[in-house]
Amino acid sequence: MSDPTGVLVTGGFGNVGAHVVRSAAAAGHDVTVIDLRTDATTAKAKALRAEGVPFTAHAVDLTDPLAVAEVVAAVAPGVIIHTAAVIAPTAFTMPERARAVNVDGTANLLAAAKASGRNPRFVFLSSYTVVGPRNPHRNLDPITGDTPSDPADTYARHKAEGEAMVAASGLPWTVLRLPAVGSLDEGWGRGDEFLRFMFLIPLDQREHGCDARDVGRAVANAATADVEGRILAIGGTDDWRTTAREHRAAALAAQGLPMPDVRAFRRAHADADHAWYAEDVVDTTEAQHLLDFQRISWADHLDAISAGPVTRTLMRAMGPAVAGTLARRSPFRDQPIDAESLWTRVADTFGIPHDTR
Repeated sequence: MSDPTGVLVTGGFGNVGAHVVRSAAAAGHDVTVIDLRTDATTAKAKALRAEGVPFTAHAVDLTDPLAVAEVVAAVAPGVIIHTAAVIAPTAFTMPERARAVNVDGTANLLAAAKASGRNPRFVFLSSYTVVGPRNPHRNLDPITGDTPSDPADTYARHKAEGEAMVAASGLPWTVLRLPAVGSLDEGWGRGDEFLRFMFLIPLDQREHGCDARDVGRAVANAATADVEGRILAIGGTDDWRTTAREHRAAALAAQGLPMPDVRAFRRAHADADHAWYAEDVVDTTEAQHLLDFQRISWADHLDAISAGPVTRTLMRAMGPAVAGTLARRSPFRDQPIDAESLWTRVADTFGIPHDTR
């Protein structure tokens, strides 16, 4: 595919979206961002401009089909990169808004793209959680783009629905299933829902993360790479393959925090597949060959966290007290091994109905 005349990025001031904007602009694309106007997005837009990143921006709510259609028609992009989403675990605490954005918003964007008459390539950011629970005590192959979808929570179902809509749209499309994305944004992942979710994941769960900068590079490269009609699984370099225990300990240490008491973490039954989360290691061979995005190792990522703002000094001083408080707040402290489905525990933890969709 030749270089497009324009790339439209939804959610371009988000954790991943901003890195997509940086990479797409660096590749010479004419970048337009659509996102909500909030204090956070305004600050991110200002930071990007201060870096000299060129883009135009429109304040648009994806749940407003008329506004979406208007801006897509006006921009007439050659490529649409759809990063905007309400992600887990925030999606669990506000399920109606999450579905409106993740499912209805995607439908609105696809309808606008088809009506534009430009037949733009549509790059959809999905999640490797669509594959369903991954019990590390089974001899499972690494996740690939061909791993069947079997979503077990609301966010994963949203993404699976999005994948199906994109594939059936008649547009040229690419789906990228993202892993746990490591961000350097100050405050990222420190919200109450993230802290509660941390204790839900068993410490022996296998994980495979990726630095947000590498994710942004992969997504931007998908605008022109030979990946039409492909589902690709994204992940970092091999040292990003960890267990949840290893990941938590290293990431917290980089922020000057000790690991909370391991007794505070939920323990899943080794024979109950549905008790595990949908995280695992990823075979990135195909994605790396086609998108050439892996640059930042897990060690590099941790070094970047450690080199962050001066607040790290304060965190290091307060670390033991913070870790103790977190552990005491965990509903799983000293609980027996759990054979219930992870979704049941998610619903219990966040106070939402078990049948929420």
